[in-house]
Amino acid sequence: MFYSPSARNAQRVLSRYLNNKVKVDRVKHIQAVALDGMPRQPPSGNSQEQQMVKMIDASDEITAVDAAVKKLKPKPRKLIRYMYMTYQDKASDWLDLLDSLGIPITDRHWNEYVAVSLEAFAEVYRNGELRESANQNW
Repeated sequence: MFYSPSARNAQRVLSRYLNNKVKVDRVKHIQAVALDGMPRQPPSGNSQEQQMVKMIDASDEITAVDAAVKKLKPKPRKLIRYMYMTYQDKASDWLDLLDSLGIPITDRHWNEYVAVSLEAFAEVYRNGELRESANQNW
């Protein structure tokens, strides 16, 4: 699949991260069908082999995202991990994140920091090279 480094594509890739983690964990628990002498049912299109292929693809995607995030500087890394790679339940967690990153609580500043972080991720995803402009140290 062709990947074009842009903030929109980075957001698309990152938004699937948690879903891929669930797929990988779910496939680990697949069990073989027990043979009991009953007539064989027609295949449903969701065989074990297909599930394993999906799990391998999801696992590769998780590995690529993790590797790209590790290449980022601390603040963009923390923002990306918190927004796309963890589950958040409380508003106080967001406020703690903003405070730890030194981001003012305004829409304009928030959107700028998110855009810079996504652009930096987009550049390093799938073995890309990082330009200094996209990985600013805030």
